[in-house]
Amino acid sequence: MDAQQLANLVAALPQATSLDLYRLEFAIRALRNEPRRILEIRRRLHLGMTVRFFNPNDGSYRNGRIVELRDRDLAIYDLQHGRRFNGLPYAALDLQSVEESEVEILDADHAAPTRKTKGHTRDDFRTGDTV
Repeated sequence: MDAQQLANLVAALPQATSLDLYRLEFAIRALRNEPRRILEIRRRLHLGMTVRFFNPNDGSYRNGRIVELRDRDLAIYDLQHGRRFNGLPYAALDLQSVEESEVEILDADHAAPTRKTKGHTRDDFRTGDTV
């Protein structure tokens, strides 16, 4: 669907019945919450990452830091207004704003751990040590 077709569809929405709007909302929510879509988004994220997100309260875009990743949603700390958003759907994130360097850092974080990245080996500890 190109931009003009989408604009035409949005322009026609005020004439839709309430039932049609409800059915459309249901279909969109079902698509948005598909596990494969959520996993694809989560693959690009990590705690502490700064992202641009859509604020559902006023329809604006804001910058925030990811503070919690959950199965179906996340929590973001709004950097501009000093407020935490809980239960924000992954679809509210603007993934186009995620810098390539952030994705590279994420890919490195999810690489198979090696002995060097762990810091300590079994030989560093003895029975009775407090860890």
